[in-house]
Amino acid sequence: MKKVMIGMSGGVDSTAATIILMKDGYEVAGATMILTDSMFVASSEAKAICDKLGIKHYEFDMREAFQTRVREYFARSYYEGFTPNPCVVCNREFKFGDFLKKAIELGYDYIATGHYCNLRNDEKGVHLLCGNDKKDQSYFLCNVKKESLEHVVFPINAYEKSEVRSLVGSVLGLEKESKKKDSQDICFVKDYMDELKRYTANEAEKEALTYRDWCKEQEVGDFVLEGNAIGKHQGYVKYTVGQRHGMGLSYSEPLYVLGTQPESNQVVVGTSDKLFARGLQFERINVINDDAFAQAIETKQLTGKVRFGKKKYKIESIEKQVQKQEQELELVPGEYWQVFFEEEIRAITPGQYIALYYGDECVGGGRITNTVKEDLS
Repeated sequence: MKKVMIGMSGGVDSTAATIILMKDGYEVAGATMILTDSMFVASSEAKAICDKLGIKHYEFDMREAFQTRVREYFARSYYEGFTPNPCVVCNREFKFGDFLKKAIELGYDYIATGHYCNLRNDEKGVHLLCGNDKKDQSYFLCNVKKESLEHVVFPINAYEKSEVRSLVGSVLGLEKESKKKDSQDICFVKDYMDELKRYTANEAEKEALTYRDWCKEQEVGDFVLEGNAIGKHQGYVKYTVGQRHGMGLSYSEPLYVLGTQPESNQVVVGTSDKLFARGLQFERINVINDDAFAQAIETKQLTGKVRFGKKKYKIESIEKQVQKQEQELELVPGEYWQVFFEEEIRAITPGQYIALYYGDECVGGGRITNTVKEDLS
């Protein structure tokens, strides 16, 4: 009998996944990763569910590692002009990283999560497939290592959300669990400015710097339109690409944030048409299936998502480039990739991820570092 450890938050998806695995004949244990202080409550709820189901429950305290590898990354990204996607990083580092290692150490063959996506294994390796149309979450897994996905099970992809809730409600009287709302926000952030202030205070203490030194990025600076200062912003970390409201600017047309420039403490703004770009650059490529990735490029059937959602954009060209200079945000010097799409895309946001697809298969992805307005080749 194959042994599976499932990551449990006490929510409806992971609870349903647990029930399905048990019905499918797996030996199942639940586990909760403690990533922040508030997650002890979720762990207690998950343990209560496991007790009802008659299975083991593990609790893994990962707060220190999560602080360094996700929370500090999240804050540092804003200070360096990016809009981060911590869920993508957390999936690679923790859910399909440290959590998987602990499960294997304890003798389990697989881990499982409540993600809506699918996997297929064959002689050419592992294939990460889109989930059902309404709940596909493959975008958030584009950065997970292929070696990790070989030890993963996704039990709930074939189920509609209503079926998932019904299943949980019908088993052992788990009515309360079946009615829980889905989580919508980043799990560790209630107010992202408070998170940034928390990070700067910690860094100031570590480096013996004043809090003021670390908060210089929140000082007043210029809004810049076509090279000209047209107003004052209240700290560039408060603005992200595509933002329209909250700037207090008066102009003949609506203005949007086009980007931030930390080195000059400026927020660049422009009209809606300036938000569109045909290309982007991304770094740290993660390829999930080498054959599928190569075939997608060869047949010109590679598509990409630049944000979570259904829309995949047809890629006209993709090319590996040489990094012109090292950047400060812990980038791997050497290579990056440049992508051009068949159409212009609105509000491509540096710091987010591009997920690459071959049909319904997610073949990998990487972190967006810049936009490219036109093909310069």
